[in-house]
Amino acid sequence: MRSAFAVLEPRDERPIVGLMLRAPQAEFYYTIRPITSRLIEIEYAGYMPDDDEHVRRTEEAVREALEPVGLYYYVAEFTGYHRSQVPRHGELFKHLGTRVRGIAVVGARPVVRFGAITVSLISKTPLKTFDSREEALDWLDRI
Repeated sequence: MRSAFAVLEPRDERPIVGLMLRAPQAEFYYTIRPITSRLIEIEYAGYMPDDDEHVRRTEEAVREALEPVGLYYYVAEFTGYHRSQVPRHGELFKHLGTRVRGIAVVGARPVVRFGAITVSLISKTPLKTFDSREEALDWLDRI
């Protein structure tokens, strides 16, 4: 009687290195710039490590504004983030409360969209993702 199972022998004894190593991450950089008294533009690019400088600078920019602001995030070159960043951003926006009218995100990859939605749920801040800058700015202007 033949067995329905077969034992597969490896053809090559060398380890598959590509499966064992993480891909190198692009260095993180950000810019934060007030555009008007009601709008702050923030750009993230690369991989966001477990760091909080960008969070502190965002908080400073929002607190320096004379009225509640909309935050426009451009993240087309943003590749990912350390797991600490979602709760860190969620708590930031929860703490800022009504100082932030809403958050518009443009250029987000699926993993970034997921993180953004989670930040919105934590903070209870209106947040939407958009395909274009014009759509995002229009929405921020109306809220």
